[in-house]
Amino acid sequence: MALSHLLDNAYEEFKLSIHSASARFVLWGSFRDAADLKQHYFAAKNKKFLLDGRRSAKSFSPSDSTLKEVVELGAAEAEAYVDWVREQNGQPILREMLVSYCTVFENCLKNVALVFLLANKKNQGLRGQVFVPGDEFRKALHSIQDRWRAAGSAEKSRAEQFFDSNIQTVNVDCSRFQFLPMSAPEWSTCRAAYQARNALVHQLGRPFETLEIDGTPLPAGWEIQLTPAQLLAVQRSFEKILWPLDPLNQL
Repeated sequence: MALSHLLDNAYEEFKLSIHSASARFVLWGSFRDAADLKQHYFAAKNKKFLLDGRRSAKSFSPSDSTLKEVVELGAAEAEAYVDWVREQNGQPILREMLVSYCTVFENCLKNVALVFLLANKKNQGLRGQVFVPGDEFRKALHSIQDRWRAAGSAEKSRAEQFFDSNIQTVNVDCSRFQFLPMSAPEWSTCRAAYQARNALVHQLGRPFETLEIDGTPLPAGWEIQLTPAQLLAVQRSFEKILWPLDPLNQL
């Protein structure tokens, strides 16, 4: 396998997954109700005839009938969800986005650390082809998972410590991958994002200490209330931390 290819795939997955999470904010707010959503969906699929009330269900193919049923159910559920989200000032979507951003970032860090671990073991860099037996690959993967679980401290988030120990310190090509120093402000945003994520997932959405993202505090003990600006700050920080991995930088 080409380790450089694995690395490029890891970065591409990160970028597209980040875009997917960001798209939810736009998509959920881009329709009025279930009828509007169905109209746009079937128009995009070139199946507006499924909305023609003059046609009986028997005139549709089995697959079209199933699609119509699934879309009608999904549109009704989407309308109920969006009505609830609007009552909550958009917070459910923003909180889901933050959790997704952290998950996407974590997955990319693990993939990069795995590639660096294999590259250092093979001592052939990233450019050439290397053979990694299945057992060796599984052991390396388990090692990365164990290192992730062991990372984290009172001073650093798990992501920070894992990055420092398994990517920054063991950089396989320092001339190519010039990562941000751990003192960069993006890492402060990363730390706060992970603390907020942990509060959302494990602490009923209430942080144990006051956090700050994009200059806006999230008070200790209060239910987390996020803003689009804070989510954008988290996204940009994660992207800047991983920017040296972008294959376009090497052209």
